[in-house]
Amino acid sequence: MWSLYTANMKDMSSASSFGWNPEEKKAEMFHRAARHLIVRSATSNTTLCGFSTLRFETEISYVVPERKDDVLYIYEIHVAEDYRRKGIGTFLLSLAEQLGRKWKMNRLMLTVLLANTTALHHYAKQGFVIDASSPNEQHDMFPSPCATAEDSSGNQNESSRQPCDYLILCKLLSESATKEGT
Repeated sequence: MWSLYTANMKDMSSASSFGWNPEEKKAEMFHRAARHLIVRSATSNTTLCGFSTLRFETEISYVVPERKDDVLYIYEIHVAEDYRRKGIGTFLLSLAEQLGRKWKMNRLMLTVLLANTTALHHYAKQGFVIDASSPNEQHDMFPSPCATAEDSSGNQNESSRQPCDYLILCKLLSESATKEGT
């Protein structure tokens, strides 16, 4: 998994605001709370075609700030170059969505670098939108945030957002993620 991650992300991460920090990334990917979905070749059980790293977490609700939302966060999703455009990325996203729904998560979330245009297109096609927690609130590919953050006076809290080189995306998994008091 680490070699696939490195092949896919070392250059892109190095050029990003996140930078390249292998020790930190390994700690995140192999954290005790991390869960992995692994796709191997049907002809060779040792060939890694793709993987996803997931964590079940709790995030502040941007609909009802006093409430916490249960989310399934996709920390990583990678497909080996020889296996791209074969539906593996879509399959991994679908599995994550099914797991999120099964465990009654409110949202499926992920972070994507703006430089990763292939992933941006794929996530938009799969129905992801910009999460209210994203530092960037607009992008041509995504229609609108999952919810709008409001401050205590009821005014939109857009002044705290700063342009950066990534988006936080989400896909709502339950109606309660958009309703007050559930």
